[in-house]
Amino acid sequence: MGQGISIIIPTHNGGQIFSKCLEMIGQQDYSGQIQLIIVDSGSTDGTVELAERAGAFVKRIHKKKFHHANTRNEGKSRLIALYNEVWNDKTKKKSFTNDLNCTRTSHLP
Repeated sequence: MGQGISIIIPTHNGGQIFSKCLEMIGQQDYSGQIQLIIVDSGSTDGTVELAERAGAFVKRIHKKKFHHANTRNEGKSRLIALYNEVWNDKTKKKSFTNDLNCTRTSHLP
């Protein structure tokens, strides 16, 4: 198995921000495999369907179980990166390198 990263994204009705997030991940020039793990707490706006179309593994949890730390732990598989905000060029350059071990960003409001 080659190099790869897992990206865990907690979601609840992510809407356009989540769509932009997936778009930016798709634009990365990282040469390894990117595994998307979405932990969704009851979205009703098409977030889950969008994630599935993007090829993500979606773990559904009850809305009452949502807590930022717990939700990330629910999605943890081969954890390399936590990602839950839109990437910009500066973040992308710092984060997607071949020697990256772990990164995290702040959560969305």
